[in-house]
Amino acid sequence: MFSNLRRDSFLDRISILFSGLCLVHCAALPMLLIVVPIASGTLSADLHFHLAMLALIVPVTVLALASGYQHHRNHRIVAAGALGLALLVLAATYAHSSLGMAAEALITIAGSTVLAIAHVRNMRQCRMPGCALIA
Repeated sequence: MFSNLRRDSFLDRISILFSGLCLVHCAALPMLLIVVPIASGTLSADLHFHLAMLALIVPVTVLALASGYQHHRNHRIVAAGALGLALLVLAATYAHSSLGMAAEALITIAGSTVLAIAHVRNMRQCRMPGCALIA
């Protein structure tokens, strides 16, 4: 079985992957809508994609950052992760229906970037010599 450190690193890596998927999706969808006008019917599918990604990102992020916090006690990493999640939730809910596609994409990109940075910092902090591993 995985040690706590290896499991935490795995969760952080999965969340970074999810954040990357959000970034690729946000960069690719506007290009697709420009190139293929028929694809404009994908806006409802886009909402489903964001909600599905949130269903994956939220629990993995909470587990990874909570477990990491038990090891390193760094409030800033958890705050950055919470900010990233809040931006992603804002983009997938309010921004999607009220602010338009450009604002939604910008908020999603910002949230994904902040979240990925939080996970990278979480992994690095947990690998530091002074990080206490809690069984």
